[in-house]
Amino acid sequence: MVKQSALELDGEEQMRRIGLLGMIMALSMTIVPQANAALWTGACVVNVRFNFATPVRAVGTAPNYSITVSSVADLDPLNSGTQGCAVTLDPLEFGRSTSVSATGSSIEWSCAAVVGSGSWNQQWFDSSGSGSPPAMFGSHTVTGTWGDWVLTLTDANLTTVGVAELTLAPTEATKLAQCPLIGFSSLGMTGTLVFQDP
Repeated sequence: MVKQSALELDGEEQMRRIGLLGMIMALSMTIVPQANAALWTGACVVNVRFNFATPVRAVGTAPNYSITVSSVADLDPLNSGTQGCAVTLDPLEFGRSTSVSATGSSIEWSCAAVVGSGSWNQQWFDSSGSGSPPAMFGSHTVTGTWGDWVLTLTDANLTTVGVAELTLAPTEATKLAQCPLIGFSSLGMTGTLVFQDP
């Protein structure tokens, strides 16, 4: 799809884009602590799935895991592809697709509590396939109790930080009842990852 110039966008679409960018900046300032002005901020509305090497059970489990991330919605439908993320770098094409590779290990991952950490590598792409903003190569931590998890991201060079409050994906409603009986080998969560370049 051909990118539209600012003059070609109707007033309603311009206001929608301005509103979304404002929301991203407001989320960033609320969730990610700011010491100085950020070079860019962004958000991704995503499903986050943890795939465990051994099943999670009621108590005493601490499995290794891998993470897959998929977009929930297209935040910039005027540009080609599914743009599950939005960034403040370009007001005419703020949408970005994303790719994540992540693995981790847990001190505890049971039906009640979670304490885990590991790698987190993420890239963003505009509609032409160019990487923008720069890729994030760093780490993650995940903590919390059932249905209320916090995912924190940090780039190895401290050039990008991020955070998300994750809740149980609606399709996973049976997992809590299943956990103490037979356990489970994967768990889907949903939330908004908010990023900024500190």
